[in-house]
Order: sequence, then C-alpha cells, then structure tokens
Amino acid sequence: MKTSFTIRTATASDAESLAKIGAECFYETYLDDNTTADMQLHLQRTFSESLQAKELANSTNHCLLLYHLAELAGYCLMGLSAPPAIVTGPKPIEIRRFYLQKRWHGLGGAQQLMHAAIEFARDSGHKTVWLGAFAKNMRAIAFYKRFGFDDVGSGTFVLGTSAQDDRIFALDLTRNRSASSG
Repeated sequence: MKTSFTIRTATASDAESLAKIGAECFYETYLDDNTTADMQLHLQRTFSESLQAKELANSTNHCLLLYHLAELAGYCLMGLSAPPAIVTGPKPIEIRRFYLQKRWHGLGGAQQLMHAAIEFARDSGHKTVWLGAFAKNMRAIAFYKRFGFDDVGSGTFVLGTSAQDDRIFALDLTRNRSASSG
C-alpha cells in the first residue's frame, strides 16, 4: 500500500527539525555497524541545529523535505562540491544526505523524494548526480541502482574516529529519463 506524501523545499525555520530527524535517521541506520562513541561524536559534529541552519543558509545547498500529513518523514540535502575524481560526468551535484525514517520504508516516500531530487537537479541544469553510500548499506545501494545510479568506485567516510568504506554512485542525467524511474 502506498502512502500519501508531500514534498517542500526547506527554509531556515526547518533547522531544528532537520537536526532531530537527521540524527534519528543516522543513528537508527548505522548504530549496528559502529561503536556508540563514534556514533555520538559523529552526531555532535553533524546534526546540531546551528550546523543545519548554516547548511540551509548556504546558497549552494538545496534541501527537500518529505512529509506524511504534518509529520516530517525524511529529507534530501543536495549541494555543490568538488566530486571525487571517479565522478567524471559534467555539471555534478551531490546528494549529501538522503534520509527516511525506517517506519516509512516501503511506502513510496523514498521514491517520491528521489524523483523530486532528480527533477531539481535537471531543472537546475545539472547533468550528473552523485553520492556516497556506506558499503554495508545494501538496502540503500539497491535503491540507488533502481534509479539508474552507477557504482563508479570507492571512497572513505570518517564516522567519529573510524574510517568507513563507501561506494560512490553517479547518475548521468543526459541518459534517457526512463532510466531514473525507480
């Protein structure tokens, strides 16, 4: 059964909500593969309300919020940054965070949010979307592949004090639009 979701662009007033849901989603997804100390250090460094406000104020970032009724269910933070050398496509934009609370998995919200992110990238003139995914997060990897993202190599993500193996994915937006149907 598909659930009804809506999407809107985040504003400065959403910093507190992003800090809360970002920390919750990250914790519930990655705790089993990391120490509590590394998780706490990462959450402190990444999901403070002030950092979320700074990210929202950065004009090179764009954040989409996914709602079920009035409840924030997930979000996608996209931004401009120099991609790793293995991302070779033109005019790239990065999906920095793509989070959905577990209770909403399998209800169509993630697909709707990814469609909106890809549409934003296209409408903004980007030709490539790229992201890093934890190598052990097979659910996320399968999701990205269903949208046509190609695994282009590996990278490292530091979580707390621990170096993590990431897979780097890229989506060529110049390919047939049906390739990103999810």
